[in-house]
Amino acid sequence: MRFGPDTVPMAAERNLFLGSRGKRHPRVPQRFARAPSLRIVAPAGCVAPAVVAERFAARSLGIAWLPAAAAPALLIPRCRSVHTFGMRFELDVCFLTLQADGAAGDATVVGVRAGVRPRRVASLPRRAADRRRIATLELRSGAAQELGIEAGASVRLDIP
Repeated sequence: MRFGPDTVPMAAERNLFLGSRGKRHPRVPQRFARAPSLRIVAPAGCVAPAVVAERFAARSLGIAWLPAAAAPALLIPRCRSVHTFGMRFELDVCFLTLQADGAAGDATVVGVRAGVRPRRVASLPRRAADRRRIATLELRSGAAQELGIEAGASVRLDIP
């Protein structure tokens, strides 16, 4: 089975990056090996897989030092500022307000920073929303527009 740069193997397991035999896909970095996965259901009806960065290594490194083809969409809960130091490509950074506790459920897009170049900081103003309900979604550049994610839109985060 071959995987292209934008395809991800889907499995019934909790982690979308596990293959049919339960082995981790070779392109997924070790920092996301035990990370839970979500499906992002965008306003346009498109579905994209994402990894939830809960552990220290996943939160601090994110998708830095990875090639664009191997970088998954990354949801960082309780985060309203990200840096792109160590990035090899531009990012679309979406700031979400979660409607329920935890990562799954409905979310409202508070702001989108498209095409954030490497060695930059993207943040949400302090007055924007409650800290505990803010999450950041990192996507490769252009993905937010492809998915139809824009400020004020509603996004559904589903656990597979």
